[in-house]
Parts: sequence; C-alpha cells; structure tokens
Amino acid sequence: MGDPKSAEYELPPNEYDLIVSNAVIEHVIDVTSFAKKVGQMLVQGGFFYGIIHNFYSFSGGHNMEWPYADEFPSSRVPPWDHLRKNLYPTFVYLNRLRPEEYYAAFAKHLKVLLEGRNISHDPGGFEGERFLTREISEELSAYPKELLLTRSWCIICQKVQL
Repeated sequence: MGDPKSAEYELPPNEYDLIVSNAVIEHVIDVTSFAKKVGQMLVQGGFFYGIIHNFYSFSGGHNMEWPYADEFPSSRVPPWDHLRKNLYPTFVYLNRLRPEEYYAAFAKHLKVLLEGRNISHDPGGFEGERFLTREISEELSAYPKELLLTRSWCIICQKVQL
C-alpha cells in the first residue's frame, strides 16, 4: 500500500452532476490538483459544493478544545494559539491557504463563487469576535480581521466552458 497522503482514487470522468465536500479541502496538500480532478469528474453544467474550515479562524487550528468557540470556550488553550505560540498543536495536516488561494486553484478549472460562512454554514457571521482583544489584534495584525473571524468558506463551482 502506498502513501495515503498521495492516494489516487480512480473515479470516472464526466460522470457526476454534484460533488460535495464538508471540511475536507483544508486537509488537501495539492488543492490545484484536487480542483482539476473535481472538474474532470463533473458533467458539463455540474456543481461542486464545498465547505472549507478557515485555518486563520478562531477554531481553524483544529484544536478540539475550541470546536464551538463561542459557546464552549477553552480555559486551557489561548485564542488563536495556532497563529500565535502554537503551544497546543494538533497533529493533522492543514494547508493554511487563504480564501484567494482557494479561489485561484478552483478558478483554473471551474466557475467559482466563494463566500464566508458561520458555524451553521449560513452566510456571514463571525466566530470568536469577543475573544479578539486589542492585545491579540495587535499581535495578529498581519492578518485582516475578517480572515481571523470567518469560520469557514463556502465554495460553489460549476463546470462550464471557461
């Protein structure tokens, strides 16, 4: 058996009307290749719908002490620890792409709409805003506020002639 990180799953081309992915793409090493494969598998006019957990968000480091940051805050792991000192790392691969990088990877192969979502996958709404103190804001000043507070990105793509 080969390396699971480079596993290839042969699926027929031009076969699927809809492909759905929920909180998987942030774990993909080569998002451009992934997007190309999705484009190959979709029929003309077919759709891809994906939810991408934003690495830069409050819960984006995938620390299980912060799965529902606003409802059940951690008393042990500091907010945005994965972007700060990373004292409590998780041991899952996270590609750390920003929304514009996801957009660019998929736009090479598909027509794309990308928008921020909250924990319920509804458009808009921020996560962890009450924890973004002035001190943490200054420490994370390299990151736009929207990037830090948007829990996930919804990417909707359609296979059309580009």
